[in-house]
Amino acid sequence: MIPLTGRDDERRLIDAVTERVRAGGPAALVLVGPAGVGKSRLLGEWADEGVRRLDVVGYEPESGVAFAAVGGLLASLIGPEPLGRVVTGDAGGPPEGLRVFEAAFATLAMAGPIVLVVDDLQWLDVSSAALVHYLARGALASDLPVGLIVATRPGPEAAPRVEAIERLFSDRGELVVRELEPLTEADSVALVQAAAPGLTDVAAKRIWQRVGGSPYWLLALARAPDVEPALVLRSRLDRISPDAGTALGVLAVAGRPIERSTAGRVLRWPEHRLDGVVRDLVRAGLIRDDVEGLRPVHDLVREAVAADLPDRTRRAHHSRLAQILEAEARGDLAELAVALDHRIAAGEPAVELGLRLASAPGRRLLGVDGLGVLDRVIDASDDAAPGRDRLRLEVARLATELGASPIAFARWRELAADGPIESRLDARLAAANEAYRLGQADDMHALIRDLDASHDDLTALEARTLEAQSLLWLESRFADGRARAVDVIARARTLAAGLTGDEPDDHRRRVGGAYRAALKVAFEAAMQAEQWQEQFELAGELVEASRGVGGRAHVEALLYDGMAHRYIGDRQSSAERYRLAHAVATREVLPDQVVEAGTFLASTLETLGRLDEALAVALATAELAERVGDYSRLRARPRTIVPEIRLSLGPWREALTAIEADADGLDPHYRLTLWQIAASAVSRIQGAPAVERIRRMVDASLADAETAGCPRCRREAQLVNAVSLARVGRTAEARELLDAARSGVPEVTLEPYVADMREWATALLVGADDGGSDRLVDVIERNRRTGRTMDAIWATIDLGRVLVETDPARSARVLREAGLEAEGLGARTQAQVADRLLRGLGQRTWRRGAAGSGPLQLTDREREVAAQVAAGSSNAEIADSLFVSIKTVERHVSNLFAKFGVRNRTELARSWSAVRTEGRDV
Repeated sequence: MIPLTGRDDERRLIDAVTERVRAGGPAALVLVGPAGVGKSRLLGEWADEGVRRLDVVGYEPESGVAFAAVGGLLASLIGPEPLGRVVTGDAGGPPEGLRVFEAAFATLAMAGPIVLVVDDLQWLDVSSAALVHYLARGALASDLPVGLIVATRPGPEAAPRVEAIERLFSDRGELVVRELEPLTEADSVALVQAAAPGLTDVAAKRIWQRVGGSPYWLLALARAPDVEPALVLRSRLDRISPDAGTALGVLAVAGRPIERSTAGRVLRWPEHRLDGVVRDLVRAGLIRDDVEGLRPVHDLVREAVAADLPDRTRRAHHSRLAQILEAEARGDLAELAVALDHRIAAGEPAVELGLRLASAPGRRLLGVDGLGVLDRVIDASDDAAPGRDRLRLEVARLATELGASPIAFARWRELAADGPIESRLDARLAAANEAYRLGQADDMHALIRDLDASHDDLTALEARTLEAQSLLWLESRFADGRARAVDVIARARTLAAGLTGDEPDDHRRRVGGAYRAALKVAFEAAMQAEQWQEQFELAGELVEASRGVGGRAHVEALLYDGMAHRYIGDRQSSAERYRLAHAVATREVLPDQVVEAGTFLASTLETLGRLDEALAVALATAELAERVGDYSRLRARPRTIVPEIRLSLGPWREALTAIEADADGLDPHYRLTLWQIAASAVSRIQGAPAVERIRRMVDASLADAETAGCPRCRREAQLVNAVSLARVGRTAEARELLDAARSGVPEVTLEPYVADMREWATALLVGADDGGSDRLVDVIERNRRTGRTMDAIWATIDLGRVLVETDPARSARVLREAGLEAEGLGARTQAQVADRLLRGLGQRTWRRGAAGSGPLQLTDREREVAAQVAAGSSNAEIADSLFVSIKTVERHVSNLFAKFGVRNRTELARSWSAVRTEGRDV
């Protein structure tokens, strides 16, 4: 290949990406330019021995075939059969492509410096583009040595993808988007003369004047300088033989590199005949013959040839390509999908091939786009076409597995009305499930109305279980849902106990699935009814029922069991269940469940006081959630769990800001907990001066609880918020919430945590003189028994507050104990709150640092103040952060001015940075 002249600036940008990757971080470059401007040549020239290169190339005819562009990439990262172990498991999880994404990323993260080179981004299929985006996003989140160099044409196909890359890198400053201009006159002349050394400067310049700086056309005219540009390609095509024209037409229709042997079978030519034609086309500059296979030399050639083909010839080529690719596919999903595209383009019946795709192992990798193609095959086929009903069934099943509920609902409802008689009952139940997922309770009830009276006990059980779910979660009819769930679990146990072992495997699996679904809905109903012991027993039963079933079901059972142990107050056992669930989900490559288990585990470890471990798990979970998205929705809080832990570790203000920002746009069922956490934190840290802010948070939490319509969540919100209001002196409002939580539910045994919240609020309201201190001691002891170490520390601090007026000596002892325990756990915020209250009692609360050998001898507090001054914080902000008065900060700043010999904050910041950089003892 003739080296591309010019483009020195672009080469430097590519080198900059490489240097950044070699240095250990991510970087990206996007090259945008029209066809013929030399993008592919530029990418083809780049190489660096110190960085591994992985290529992704988009081809226009394959832009609708899932994962067509990244087959080689996946083979490089996770082996030659990327569908192997990651495309297994139950339906109902995240898209199977996500599991492939995470498996690819896990390998990428350990592979050292890598640059992903993407050519023709505009033609990447959706799944391939999503994988590239996923890997880039993961590299950024993990700060991995991964580079991204992209070339694309401008236009509506590429624009959103380029924008997505820009959004990813916008905060990192490590992205350059470069529009490739035509070559300059000097570079154009040099390129022409490199291709045709005999041309004079004048002749080469004349070519540049005629075609501008397009490398493709410059090279095309270099050997035919007197031909009009528009006729160059035509003259080449006119000079080739009929055989060469036929072969070129096949390659143009194929649209991607194909092996020589495949081309021979499509053309039905012997090897020697094909070899001669290939030589002629290569000499004419019309095709390439390299390790990737045979293909037109440029998209401009492919597009021109394809446009000139008669429709009949084009369809014939598509038909023959479909036959050969289908025969050679041997179950390869991508090859079958390409074959299907060719068959559709040929206008030939595609039901049989569509059915082969829809029932292939790993079919979930087709994604929603591939599903849409299959769905259109059904609509385009004759109602009497052989296999059409079977294809409708497989498409409905695949849509359910992919979570494409609109397609699934439509197809299942069709099959329930006019499908094979023997499958209509199952189709109605499946359609009802999709109606539930779409939030269409009326449609769901209409579909299952007669199923409950079916002679099939298993179908009736599945219908009743679905109805219970709808009553609980769609319709907020909790009493009806609870009654239905009690009936469902009784039926499920009877059905499961009646299995003899002689039944077909499919029937046993279905009964097992129905039994587990009944256990889950019974668990959720018991949770709503606050029947904790019943919930605990159901979770244990679910774990037993899930043994040996498979990864996803086992992880789900462990998560339910972890929740049950948490609700009864056994945080240590809860952490063990979550840890095991996290390990199983990680081993089975179930990223959504890794996120959920990791979030629960981190939260439980934080409650236990194991803050460093909690933060490590939370950071890893948040990083994974950033890559895969939060599929857990209501229960897992991956984005918020890190700032929740940092409320204790500090700095608390930044953590609180992150929690408040996360609340925007979330489901009320999830958001109300965030407002509770925020209100509680502000009441503990800032106290009465922030009462209006606390009140707003409390109101938001209570409003979300009403919107969610969940009695348990409403009661918890009332009691937790009552504690926050009582702490800051809003006595009447706190009592009102306590009364509301008690009313109408005398028979409910509260979850230990919620019961403690009620006792905690009461203790703060009655005060030390009326037994409030004794009540708080009880709360502290119960918190410790149930593993809620951090709550025990906060309750101890509240005890110190309550005792300030009546027993200051005991208050000081209590606060000092709380501060020392918090400090030992790394809970900086709790330690600082205790210190602030001790200072209010006239107690000295910090030790001066030991004298250093250098001239600067600073106390620990002076170091903290100096660091915050250097960071640009004001005295008020420093006082708020360190829980001291502004006057105290002013005194420390004055002392620092004297010790450093400076006159203002700017000089202090500069001097502090200098001694820290030099590593001097301060």
